[in-house]
Amino acid sequence: MFVRHLLCLMKVRYIIFSFILILALHNSSFAQNLSAQILAAPEDSLSHYIEKSKNLIQAGIIAIPTSDIASCGLSCYQRGEIKSARDFFKIAKNEFTNINDSIEIGRMQSNIAVTYELEGKYDLAVENYHQALDIFIKMKDNKSESKVYNNLGVVFQEINEKDKALKYHKLALNSKQKSRDTLGIASSYNNLGVIYEENFEKPDSALYFYQKSLDIYRMFDMDSFEAQLLSNIASIYIQTNRIPEAIEILEDAAKQAEKTDNKLLKTRIYKNAALAYLKTENLVEAESFIQKGIAISKAQNLRQNHIEILDLKAELQEKNHAYEACIATLHERTQLKDSLQNAEMNEAISKQEVIFGTKQKEHQIILAEQSLMFSEFELKRQKDLLILAIFSFVLTSLIVLLLVYRSRLKAKNRQIALENKMLRSQMNPHFMFNALGAIQNYIIQHNSMDSMVYLLDFSKLMRNILDASRAEEITIEKETEILTSYLKLQQLRFSNKFDYQITIDEQIDIENTSLPPMILQPFLENAIEHGMRKLPEDKQGLIQLSITKTNDGIKLQVSDNGPGFSTKNATEKPENISHAIDITKERIRAINHDKKFKITQHITEKASQGVIVNFEIQILK
Repeated sequence: MFVRHLLCLMKVRYIIFSFILILALHNSSFAQNLSAQILAAPEDSLSHYIEKSKNLIQAGIIAIPTSDIASCGLSCYQRGEIKSARDFFKIAKNEFTNINDSIEIGRMQSNIAVTYELEGKYDLAVENYHQALDIFIKMKDNKSESKVYNNLGVVFQEINEKDKALKYHKLALNSKQKSRDTLGIASSYNNLGVIYEENFEKPDSALYFYQKSLDIYRMFDMDSFEAQLLSNIASIYIQTNRIPEAIEILEDAAKQAEKTDNKLLKTRIYKNAALAYLKTENLVEAESFIQKGIAISKAQNLRQNHIEILDLKAELQEKNHAYEACIATLHERTQLKDSLQNAEMNEAISKQEVIFGTKQKEHQIILAEQSLMFSEFELKRQKDLLILAIFSFVLTSLIVLLLVYRSRLKAKNRQIALENKMLRSQMNPHFMFNALGAIQNYIIQHNSMDSMVYLLDFSKLMRNILDASRAEEITIEKETEILTSYLKLQQLRFSNKFDYQITIDEQIDIENTSLPPMILQPFLENAIEHGMRKLPEDKQGLIQLSITKTNDGIKLQVSDNGPGFSTKNATEKPENISHAIDITKERIRAINHDKKFKITQHITEKASQGVIVNFEIQILK
């Protein structure tokens, strides 16, 4: 028997459950006392008590059963002492290795992975989960196998690999339904709600799964899990602007959380409450919850959670016109986020996926060979035919897999190269230098408060461009926010030589309609550099951007009143199409190949003066 517990992980505004696998408590009175004292120890002496207990066990001064060492790790985990929990699980794993208890080795390996996951060390988490899964598959422990599938789904949800996350969560739910694991089914319902909320932007579907999960936990009077689900539901209400209902639910969730002393859960509720109060402009209450959340996430080294609360802190500072503090907070947030999303970690995770896939194939081959051994009493001809069939199948499968993998790798590398080119073109050093120079002149010639606003706009633009370059698609609301910041800085750079207008069809839901990021920016840059720059001194430039709804998608149009491609400027026409626009054309071909969007582009010259660029985006997904 083993006790099942759940932990909560932060991802933007959502919550995911991971299983921690642990042995039942042993009857040893000393061990029970040790675990109970860890749970009951005051905060100011908790770390000292845990460290002393570990040292006594490792030095062999006290001897307790291995299962009780693991139970101490669980107690540390429940108190939010993640590193100490991992240390106890590692001690227990070594002890189980000495007695060659494979199942318990796998469980401790999975628990170690959970602690790395909480700290945002996803490469180490995936490595340990795969090692645990390899053990459970070989030992045919289906129940533990389903929990590790669940946890892998959590990890890939955290790093925005939504297809892999959905695959593992479906495997977990299917396994739990077969074994009638009611609480495990509740956890999987919650995780499916997270995916529908975050990756597929279907709040109604997410709310449906959250409610199904909540109903199960209420059947078992599980206060902690009920509070977590209430917090999830509040997130949906906040997204759909049902703020009073969200605040009411969060108050109920906070009462339930107080009964558990669960730091992770409290931080989650504090973050949602701060977000709700920000939307109601109750800045005093918002600041109170933000400070509480920062204190816990920083103390427990919950970096992903800390990033989310820093975003809210920056928004609060901006609303309070504390622009210098806002810039400092955004800088802190960017540094912390980059530490989580670095290329080395993603590469390590990919390597672990390949290693695990290879192990699975080896395991399948071993099973096939064992199956052949049981057929030795059959006729020789049938045995030879079976061996030949299996060999041919494996060889053909490997060849097909290698070809598919090579094709996908080429496509992925091409996409990454295009994204890098796009980012370099958008982060144009010439534009950045001139924009900063214009801001510097503005600081010298004008009041410092307005100058600080322009500096904040520049900081936001850089951050938004970096974030957008990592995403496959963004909302129209976010895209127009980025383009507005870009145009404002270009206006400052050219001393308001041109005006701009952005019009959006009222039928378009800008918060829930997505498109590929930064499609229009190169054409706006082209209009400014080759249109507005060449206007006579006495003529005011005008750039117009319109977004309208069509039958099966949206239409984007950029127009200007520059010189266009007239006969007078015919010799300049080849230079007017920037390198960034060529990259955009390559991106459009790649996007159309993915079959999520179908994009067509037309560039025409106005009858009078200027150029019109039209994009028709058909949404296929």
